[in-house]
Amino acid sequence: MRHLIIRNLGPLAEADVFLNKINIIVAPQSSGKSCLLKTACFCDWVEKRIQLSQNPDVFKENDVFENRFVEFHRLKGYTQEDSYIEYENDSMRFSYSWKTKRFDFSWKEEGRWQYVCPKISYIPAERNIVAAIPNWFEVNMRNDNIRNFMSDWQEARTVMTQGLSILNLGVSYRYDKRNNTDKVTVGNGKILDFENTSSGLQSLIPLLVHLEFLYSRRFDTEQSKNILRIQEEEILRSTIFDEMVKRSLKGRKNPSFRYDNDEMSQKIFENFTLKRIAEIFLEEPEQNLFPPTQGVLAYKLLDWARSDRGGFLFVATHSPYMVTSFLERDNRGDMSLFFNKESEDGRYKVYTASEEEIQKLYDCSIDVFHNLNSLG
Repeated sequence: MRHLIIRNLGPLAEADVFLNKINIIVAPQSSGKSCLLKTACFCDWVEKRIQLSQNPDVFKENDVFENRFVEFHRLKGYTQEDSYIEYENDSMRFSYSWKTKRFDFSWKEEGRWQYVCPKISYIPAERNIVAAIPNWFEVNMRNDNIRNFMSDWQEARTVMTQGLSILNLGVSYRYDKRNNTDKVTVGNGKILDFENTSSGLQSLIPLLVHLEFLYSRRFDTEQSKNILRIQEEEILRSTIFDEMVKRSLKGRKNPSFRYDNDEMSQKIFENFTLKRIAEIFLEEPEQNLFPPTQGVLAYKLLDWARSDRGGFLFVATHSPYMVTSFLERDNRGDMSLFFNKESEDGRYKVYTASEEEIQKLYDCSIDVFHNLNSLG
């Protein structure tokens, strides 16, 4: 299980949480829920980069950790002199202190080689930009999480040429390859340009098209690799093989290393390099959606997260309807709910909801959301 600690980041005074397979944070606006989501996503990416390179040193140089975190997730002005992030799971532990500008790292050897490389996707609240700006692909933007999602959307949309049903709305989306445009067929059979659809569809369609591609199609298509990635993978292959030989020579009795070195090395290499699962960090899935539609979307997200391709899901939401819909399916012990509570100084602390608090949220729904401070 992943353990994440945050101190003094934006409105967050403190977060100390253990992340489950499926995670939901509910809180008022501007209370730091996106800070938690973005930090969890960034730490996931740092883990991935270290695993693929088998070298944490790049994050120890020239404030690389701090700069990439702030730039990619647009957190300029959120960090303070005493900001602090710590992340730990079965394979590694690392931390970064803004006060000392120091990145500390340690491996956990037994978990180090059990890694399965995910496709990490941060889906921002601003995802409707791809509908609001028809020529978005011509706009020069900085390399942040919005631009990254736009790139993912471009990859996904071009595959959806046959039409994709949008939940139970009687609406379908398709990509018009000939004209490089996005078409939406609404209930009366009328075909609209994507930018002329409702605000709800402009938020929902980019989300669903992207996730449908990730969970159902991306892993079945061969992905292109640039020279740097090919070189990195060759170094990784050699590193894995050398490590397996060393373990064999040491006579380790761990059953997971009893296989032939070449076979085991190849299996580990494939787990590291063939993306087979999706790890999703999603802001405000409920945007501009009617409450019953929010519930249908929540069920769809859960079905995807619990599928063979589902590695991890973290959702930040304002919506009691979204939360209660998730809780209706909380029957596998794979879900955690977090909420932010305001302190006397006006900053927020993240709490993990207990079973009793989860039941209270589920039973009382909207009434509890009017007074989240009654929890904790």
